[in-house]
Amino acid sequence: MRLCSFWNCISRAETLPGILLETECFPRRTCWDVFNYEFKDEKISKLYGTLSMINKQYKAIRLEDKLIRELRDRIKIELFYNESPIDFNKIKNELENEILKLQTLTNLFIHRIINIIENNDIVQKNTIKRFISNYEQQLSYINQKYGWVLSDNYKDIHYV
Repeated sequence: MRLCSFWNCISRAETLPGILLETECFPRRTCWDVFNYEFKDEKISKLYGTLSMINKQYKAIRLEDKLIRELRDRIKIELFYNESPIDFNKIKNELENEILKLQTLTNLFIHRIINIIENNDIVQKNTIKRFISNYEQQLSYINQKYGWVLSDNYKDIHYV
């Protein structure tokens, strides 16, 4: 489904008024409060804690969601207006393939973390560092290859 961004993997269920989950949790303190419950399953809680720590510790994780959304949105706008000599359908397809590579890294890493937790082992720092290194490389590649799309004068920049 191409939804395995790190952000999506650590996003908690929102306990919106009127849904069953909301009635089983504490009331929301604000409309954006998604921390009004704890996970009952110890392993899920540990997984969420590990992924949240990684999210807080590494800036690239937080940049992924912003960069990918902005690139996709800009390409959608260009496709809607269809006024550019640049083949944005081709760029969209190429970008989605690169995003899929990034999300595959995330998917494999999270499955590895799940297996470590299932075996009651400790997540080693070098496991996280290897993932982050590969993740940052792929995210940097996406930014280098497609960042021009976000430029105000991208039409003056030649796509390579």
